[in-house]
Amino acid sequence: MVLKRPQPGDKIIFFTKRALGDKGHITIWRFDGDMRYNIEYTCPHCGKPGEKHQELEREKVSQKNPETGKRKTKKAFVIQCDSCNADIIVEQWAKSGPGKKKST
Repeated sequence: MVLKRPQPGDKIIFFTKRALGDKGHITIWRFDGDMRYNIEYTCPHCGKPGEKHQELEREKVSQKNPETGKRKTKKAFVIQCDSCNADIIVEQWAKSGPGKKKST
């Protein structure tokens, strides 16, 4: 399947590009009026590249912190690798920095 790459003038309503571990990365984008996301990735588990065109919804995912051993639930996109069938988890990005107000 050939993905439609963003061109100048295209209206994109969602875009993210992230590194996943040491050897993985993922780029996800969605055009205005399209219900399906374009996904281009390199699997962090097997290292093989892949691309998909599918609908996504955020799911609640429980992950264990390797340093503390505690579990934390976060919203994330879960995408299955075509090569090794492992789940690729893309957590919801939350802004943290000088523009973010801290709750008191």
